[in-house]
Amino acid sequence: MRMLRASWEDEAVTSQVASSLCSSLHFAGSFEIELNGQLIFSKIELGGFPHEDDVLDAVNKANDGKPVDKITKSRAPCVIM
Repeated sequence: MRMLRASWEDEAVTSQVASSLCSSLHFAGSFEIELNGQLIFSKIELGGFPHEDDVLDAVNKANDGKPVDKITKSRAPCVIM
């Protein structure tokens, strides 16, 4: 797994980004990620979980003050038998 950019100057920035990135379970089978109040990923919409690199790219863009695009691809859903 790729590390978040190591150049973040202080813990306050890291804490701010971490606290603004939240995943929530609204109902069974859902998994959503919001970044600064913007929905950037929904398992309900895409049917699987996001790729880690896509999430990290979104966090790094937000940290740089750039606009964050919604993640539009996902892994195949996990099936437990």
